[in-house]
Amino acid sequence: MEQTAIRQWPIKLNKVPANAPYFHNAHLLIAADCLAYVYPRFSERLTADKTLVLGCPSNNWRLTEQVLEILQINDVTEITLARVGSECCKSISQNVMTAIRQSGKDIPLNVMTIIPDGEEIA
Repeated sequence: MEQTAIRQWPIKLNKVPANAPYFHNAHLLIAADCLAYVYPRFSERLTADKTLVLGCPSNNWRLTEQVLEILQINDVTEITLARVGSECCKSISQNVMTAIRQSGKDIPLNVMTIIPDGEEIA
């Protein structure tokens, strides 16, 4: 049986407690909800050594505030944002950049975009 690299539960952004110990000194992976379905190597390629949260700007209007709360409470060392290259996923980058800016912290951000056929484009 294959093991997953996911280290905590829950993983949905709107369900995780912002003060959870797994966010302290974490490399935070914020991924679009649907990414694992269009990117078969999602777990293998992205989740190792990262703390994962899943979110979607189309159905989570508090995404910016939820990420900001995590950043304010914890010493997140880096953020990787993995999004889908589709119309509905465009605003997630802006949500995360706004949260970083509002936190007042200098947190490196790496944005990875996957097009719907599973190809990595950035």
